[in-house]
Amino acid sequence: MKSLIVFIVAGLALFACTEIVFEDPQPPGARALKSIPAEIQGKYSFVVLNEETLLEIGKDYLTKEDERVYLSDSLIITKLGNRYVVNTLIDKGEGKAGKWQVYVLEDKGCGFVKATTFIINSDTYVEPFNTTYKGTMLGEGQEKTIIVKTTAEQFNTILADDSVTVSIILERLSN
Repeated sequence: MKSLIVFIVAGLALFACTEIVFEDPQPPGARALKSIPAEIQGKYSFVVLNEETLLEIGKDYLTKEDERVYLSDSLIITKLGNRYVVNTLIDKGEGKAGKWQVYVLEDKGCGFVKATTFIINSDTYVEPFNTTYKGTMLGEGQEKTIIVKTTAEQFNTILADDSVTVSIILERLSN
């Protein structure tokens, strides 16, 4: 299965250097939802580098263009406060297969959802982050990835750190 997070990471990676992926679904210990909450279901549009992309979030699936992926062992959504954490199992890539790409959705009201992913956008922060979280570094140059195993508290700390998160706004087109 292709990774759904590619739709966000691909556009954002042009600005970033190092992607963060996780050993386990996030946040650790959270229960997987059996369905996607109605408040974030709908059809959305977002623009990255002047290119518009459409995304549909259904009761039990995510669709980006022609690819529909259902909630399963490889697509897990958890709740974190008023946000939803989307965990997508990486199915290929040297050293990354079996790890999790993660992004966080937060309903901002008025038809907008904030989507946040984990990318270090400054080379000066890569080493301190890697040291703090005892990550495994893969790749070089702009193709770097850090794989980390976190506690729930560490995940919340990472999510709050603007040095390792990048967000875009999804605009609701319809419910």
